Amino acid sequence: MTFRDLDTEREAAPGVRVEHDGIVAVSCTPGHTLEGQHDLQCSFGLWDAAMFPECVPANPKKA
Repeated sequence: MTFRDLDTEREAAPGVRVEHDGIVAVSCTPGHTLEGQHDLQCSFGLWDAAMFPECVPANPKKA
């Protein structure tokens, strides 16, 4: 899963500060599908998502 700060157009790596009201775009690595919001906004140190997005395998194998 990668996060891109839409204000700076830079990758927002874990631990990198995002400005108040900053928005990051969330994406998954090839072979995975994003479940949840594609854009997250930071407001007073909290993300606006009810559930944090998750990357899941695009074609999970059945057991």
